[in-house]
Amino acid sequence: MNRINIYVGAHPDDIELGCGGTLAHFSQKKYYNICVVLSNGEKGGDPNIRVKETTKALKFLGASKIVFGNFKDTEITHGFEVIKFLEDLAKANNPEFAFIPSLNEIHQDHRNSALACFLALRMGQRLNFIFIFSYLLLFINKYKNFHWSKRSDN
Repeated sequence: MNRINIYVGAHPDDIELGCGGTLAHFSQKKYYNICVVLSNGEKGGDPNIRVKETTKALKFLGASKIVFGNFKDTEITHGFEVIKFLEDLAKANNPEFAFIPSLNEIHQDHRNSALACFLALRMGQRLNFIFIFSYLLLFINKYKNFHWSKRSDN
């Protein structure tokens, strides 16, 4: 029996940034790693470039299969279409582990992806565990001139 994991991200680069090291680890352990990217990230840049970049990065990290959902960026729901899409992938592949975004994310696509995953993966016959990953958000532009040594409360 193949050992299969499924990784779900709302946008290109979510899986790489959220659990890329984990993907590489399980690739070394000879797992079949299915990466599911729900949108093409069209609100965050050129979707063609983003899809190419994430495909290259995920393959480098050890993705065995990459599936794009083509749902609208910033409009991903936890409704029937997304749940059915994820449920069909899970039923067809019967993963052992799932890696999904956190319900506590700021971005609505991440939260809705997490909700959809919990609903879609609840019936997994072989699913042992759902792991939740989170994104570290840095607001660099707002603090680009900030220097710790120049703080007034030092």
